[in-house]
Amino acid sequence: MPFEIDYVNGGVRVPLPDVHEGYDLESAYHDYDPAALSATVTVDGYALPLQSTGFVELVRAVLPLAEDLRAGPRAGSEDEYRKQLPEVPRHARIHTWTFPYYMTQLPVLVFAADGPGVSIYTRTLETSREPRLVVQPGRDREAPVEVAREDVIAELRGFLSRYLDDVASAFPFIVDDPMYQDHVRRLAALAP
Repeated sequence: MPFEIDYVNGGVRVPLPDVHEGYDLESAYHDYDPAALSATVTVDGYALPLQSTGFVELVRAVLPLAEDLRAGPRAGSEDEYRKQLPEVPRHARIHTWTFPYYMTQLPVLVFAADGPGVSIYTRTLETSREPRLVVQPGRDREAPVEVAREDVIAELRGFLSRYLDDVASAFPFIVDDPMYQDHVRRLAALAP
């Protein structure tokens, strides 16, 4: 498939965290960090490897994008990058993932949903002057990749489901957390 999230978990046990009042799924995202935990987002040959904080940024971004795509056609979103992608139809919904984890030359994935398809753009945020999206030679794809909306949702849902299963396996108490239960419910609602 032209859009994939390759999730790697080395299966190394992690110690139970110091659970404090207010400990929730967000806390577990940071405590569940076995060796070799990573994800690589692939867009038709473009690869964005993410570990540590970058991995957590991805985990946080997945569910909002999947829900936005499931919501279907609505009035076009007013994303800050829309004017930099004039070829995107005005009525398309735009959702962006920016990864500050990289600190400089931030990778940006732009998802433009229009009807049953999603155009995925790979860009770099140039911040030397006015922030703008650029195609970085050797890293970004010039043309967007077209992927069926349902395929993108399935990939997002599959990745987050596997990750949450791993967190719950390592930290069994997390299944009682309201945020965890909410995520599981929202993922189930994304099923076709």
